[in-house]
Amino acid sequence: MNSQGEHPTHAKWRKFTNEDLAKLLNNPDDAKLNGDMFFFTGEECDNGHIAVRYSSCDNCVMCADISRAKKVAKDKLKYWDDLFSPKTESNSIAPFGIKKLANY
Repeated sequence: MNSQGEHPTHAKWRKFTNEDLAKLLNNPDDAKLNGDMFFFTGEECDNGHIAVRYSSCDNCVMCADISRAKKVAKDKLKYWDDLFSPKTESNSIAPFGIKKLANY
């Protein structure tokens, strides 16, 4: 719970104060039973982060954010690569492969 008595959500985990961290349970099973989304042990994860963890999967939120950011960057790169890579399709404009808009 945070200082306003609300359960923290994913978007709020960075806003935890030391007081909030002290109130979090330190066992994932207890946190699940209590309905908490997070728990905090104060120990490092495999990648060296000392951060709140998800009670559902024991993952560190910092590792999850890094993984999510890498996926977003990879998806954006794939989008732009697909958009501007040369195509041999008849429905694209050479040399960049930008697809023609249908019905325009």
